[in-house]
Amino acid sequence: MHSARLFLLAFGLALGGCSSGQTGSPDCVGPEACVCDPLYGAGTLLRVHVERVDAGKLEAVVDEVFAPLQNAHNAEVGDRVGGSVLAEQPCARDAASSISVGSELLVLYSAGFTHDYPNCSTFQDCATADCANLTEPALSDCWNACDGKTSEFCAKQRGAALLDGVFSWAIPWSDTLSFGAARELPSSEISVLYSHESCVERFPADPAPPCNDVVMGHCSTTPRQSAHGVSSWALLLGLMLVGGVRREVRRRGLLSR
Repeated sequence: MHSARLFLLAFGLALGGCSSGQTGSPDCVGPEACVCDPLYGAGTLLRVHVERVDAGKLEAVVDEVFAPLQNAHNAEVGDRVGGSVLAEQPCARDAASSISVGSELLVLYSAGFTHDYPNCSTFQDCATADCANLTEPALSDCWNACDGKTSEFCAKQRGAALLDGVFSWAIPWSDTLSFGAARELPSSEISVLYSHESCVERFPADPAPPCNDVVMGHCSTTPRQSAHGVSSWALLLGLMLVGGVRREVRRRGLLSR
């Protein structure tokens, strides 16, 4: 009986092809909150006006900094920020671009981490060399002195990093903010975007799409089909297992005599 069950399992797999994972497994795409998921990053919400736009990149000047998720110090009013635009409307990625010079945008922006920023190594080197083993108030005086010596260089590095950042999304600023696919939010309620939790309360995630892409077993080669629609290797496997079942039955019959 064990061999017969093994035959039925193997033959069923052979006829049905490969087994696959189901929606909800770790290898399948989960629910997507197109407005909110980018908020997981260390970005800052900014209102900006565009000064340059070209092939998926833009440069803009910061007009307003909103209560940030993290790293608000990455940008201040008057800073020039720039970098790659990952999406304009995060819920309508295929929509035509609406960004032009002079546009006012709400952006979710992250500064670059290149160009010796945010930890300016020139300042760190000065503090290590000049301020080691000092106590207050001499320690603070030393740090201030290092800041004065290195501020010009560190400001240049910061400026370069701000122009080498990423815009997770960049949508037109107006009384009603549109993220695409009918996701809209009055600009007066922008605090909804201050955390992922409050965002998904307002914009729940879409259900996870069907998923059957976790392939198990040897499925890379498509078997040749027989004239009756059953693959030749599956038929051969079935015959071999049936033969094994018959031999087992005969053996048990002889032993019982």
